[in-house]
Amino acid sequence: EMSKASEFLKNIQRPKSGLTHSIADDASYFSELAEEETENHVKNLQSGEANIMVAVRVRPVSKAELKKELYPIVKVMDDKFITVQDPSTGPGDGEFATNQASGGVKEKQYAFDYVFDENTEQK
Repeated sequence: EMSKASEFLKNIQRPKSGLTHSIADDASYFSELAEEETENHVKNLQSGEANIMVAVRVRPVSKAELKKELYPIVKVMDDKFITVQDPSTGPGDGEFATNQASGGVKEKQYAFDYVFDENTEQK
């Protein structure tokens, strides 16, 4: 069965019958196609037939942040997990802060399909 996207591309390559064919017609058709494809994808996600894969890249600390002596609050644990520290706990030993008054660092862990650290290039 031909997908709607393939059908759209086929129609673009072959002019419609009649003398008037506008880009607006194609734009309108493509807009409808995109909306329908989105609705189908959402239905597939809700039914468990499709998945979204999520990747996160922790960026390096900027020069401006270093100048202001700001510290990182995101730590890459491995290729699937990160830990995010509550910035209100204050700076600590360079890795993660320790807040003696609260008995430690307030932090949360998050899992992703892929995690890239600050040494990973964007390319």
